[in-house]
This record gives sequence, C-alpha cells and structure tokens, in this order.
Amino acid sequence: MTPEAEPPAAPAIGTIRVQAGAWDLHVLTAGPPAPHGPVVVYLAGFIVGGRSAVPLTRALGHRYRVYTPDLPGYALSPGPSRTLTQAQQAEVIRLLLTALGLARVVLVANSFSAQIAVEFAVTHPRELERLVLIAPGVDSHGRTPFHQLARFLRNSREEDAWVAGMTGDFVRAGPRRNIETAWYALRYRMERRLPLVQAHTLVVRGERDAIVPHRWVE
Repeated sequence: MTPEAEPPAAPAIGTIRVQAGAWDLHVLTAGPPAPHGPVVVYLAGFIVGGRSAVPLTRALGHRYRVYTPDLPGYALSPGPSRTLTQAQQAEVIRLLLTALGLARVVLVANSFSAQIAVEFAVTHPRELERLVLIAPGVDSHGRTPFHQLARFLRNSREEDAWVAGMTGDFVRAGPRRNIETAWYALRYRMERRLPLVQAHTLVVRGERDAIVPHRWVE
C-alpha cells in the first residue's frame, strides 16, 4: 500500500517594511521567494490592514508569492494627515511594485479596496496580469450612508468576530480618515471605470453577503 501523502504545511506568514516612494508600508508576505507562477498582491477592505487577510494570504501562499500591504494610514502603515483618494492609493501600489522589483502582478482586492484596484488597472494596465474583485462596492442602488450602515450592521451578524478583531484598525485610522474614506467610496462610480479595464477580471461575492447585492456583481 502507498502511504497517504501528508498535507502540505501551512506557509509561514512573514512581515516586512517597504519604503514605497514616500510611504513606509507594513506588508505581510507568504509563499516561495522565487515562485514559478504569478505574484499576488492582496488589498484588504475598508481601512483595515493585512491582519484581516492572514487566512487568505496563507492559503494563497501554498502556490504563489503573496504580498498584503497595509496602505498609508491603515493599521501599521503611517499615513498623511489628509486622506488619500482611490487614485492616490493606486499610485502607492505602483510604488510598492517598483520597490519590490515586480513587473506584473495579479491584484486581488476586497470591498472598498476593489475601487483602488480598478483605478490601478485603468492607470497601470501593463503592470497588471489579472484582476480579482471580491465583494466590490459601492453598488449603484446603495450610495447613501444610511444604506451602507444598515447593510454593514446586518452583515456584521455573520462576521462578528472579524468586526471585533478589526475595531482597532478603525480606531487607529481616526474618525476623519474613516469618514472621508467612506465619502470617497460613496462617490466612486465603478460602473464607469470598469469598461476601461483591459485585464482579465474575476468578480466574487459571498452567498450571504448583505453589503454587496447579487445583481450588482452580475
């Protein structure tokens, strides 16, 4: 009899500091240093840092080299007093790739960061291999603070542990950055920018996601 193969060990999660232009970024890493496949950059959701993405970073690290940055002003990356727009954060991603010596990546982004990823895809198409948008907001039928807050509270019943764990990131960002980032998110018109994206794109939605409607993802 052939013995059953041992399941592969979970890849270790590392942390590095990367000087991306003017920005000092805290970045989680996983996977082989010299992968045969594409390199993945993962952007966590609204205001939160890479700690919220440790399970996904580790899972992707079984096959790919993965970098999960805290963007400026998020979690463990210091930021400016002003709040960066989606386009400005997309430029930070470009600077990060340059600092890491990466020519092309697969960009995976969740929630609000999907807007940043779309901006990167539009403005830097040659540096993007593929694009994955997970629960991309904000949909055209929910662009008011009331709609988004109601959906967030409903969704938090399914993700109460995640919300509790990331509260510190919201507090660290401060009320001004939270409010201004939410305002940028509500004003962003993804449906106008997506037709400009040239990269192959996968859109993903959780079956019980109360924030991102199924019709919007379609």
